[in-house]
Amino acid sequence: MAGIHGKALLSDNFASLSSNVFLREPLSTTTDRLAPSTIIVLGWLNALPRHLRKYIAGYNSMYPTARVILVLTTSREAIQSDVVQQARLERVLEAVLSETEPRILVHCFSNGGAAQLCHLARAYKHVVGKAHASVTASDVLLPINATIMDSCPGKSRFQQGIRAYKTGLPANPILHALGSLAAYPTVAVAGLVLVVSGHRDPIERMRGDLVDVALFEKDAPRCYIFSKTDKLVDFGDVETHIREATGSGFKVRSEIFEGSAHVSHIVKDEKRYWEAVQNTWESRVKKGWRTSAEPLLPPGIRPYSSKL
Repeated sequence: MAGIHGKALLSDNFASLSSNVFLREPLSTTTDRLAPSTIIVLGWLNALPRHLRKYIAGYNSMYPTARVILVLTTSREAIQSDVVQQARLERVLEAVLSETEPRILVHCFSNGGAAQLCHLARAYKHVVGKAHASVTASDVLLPINATIMDSCPGKSRFQQGIRAYKTGLPANPILHALGSLAAYPTVAVAGLVLVVSGHRDPIERMRGDLVDVALFEKDAPRCYIFSKTDKLVDFGDVETHIREATGSGFKVRSEIFEGSAHVSHIVKDEKRYWEAVQNTWESRVKKGWRTSAEPLLPPGIRPYSSKL
């Protein structure tokens, strides 16, 4: 069940919930109501467990009473239908719905992680709304208390698309060279298909979802961590989204790193990175938790016992 992603995680107290979702139970048995109860880490496309090890270690130290849910996604999985992608997050939904008083911190990386966050929010709204017909759609929000957005969201740009495609290629020199030759026609054809089919660009849709108050709570603080030297996500695209989020009423803060590469800001200044995470969470702690009860699934109902 662990699949190719999870083998390296099983030795780090992680259990495989599915081929791409992994759970680490709290390291401490004590209760800390000022700390997250669950941390959801949404990796960038084609990220491997070893790439995210430093982030898991940081959370182990900072919030040992929290359980950690890690979600990994491949480029191939990212282009599947919304229904398939949302169904793949079933185990994450079950974990969220198992909490009566969730205190959730989400940490997403790059456009791949941000897209998974949007799929999770849409899946939660569908599942909970379906189980509680009397609840209005505006009341069904994924119970996130704070969000860290590392190197996202970008926009659909051809050259960035080429670079992103190449990051998922095998390390083998021959396979990498062959894959690089296919990058330009593959990205170009993908863009052409969107135009011909009339479908909305998935990255533009993701950007819109992230500032949709029908999907996310405005009072849940979010921190954008990015850099002007990121070659995959243009810093101007992140700054534009910050303005859009602020204009929509979201509580936003930002950390602009100097000289750091894509999803590598923590390497540039680890202390500052974790201070940004901690300050974002504590800003929600000071404000307090939501007072309204979160709608949960009735006992015994599985999120995807029927088709979406």
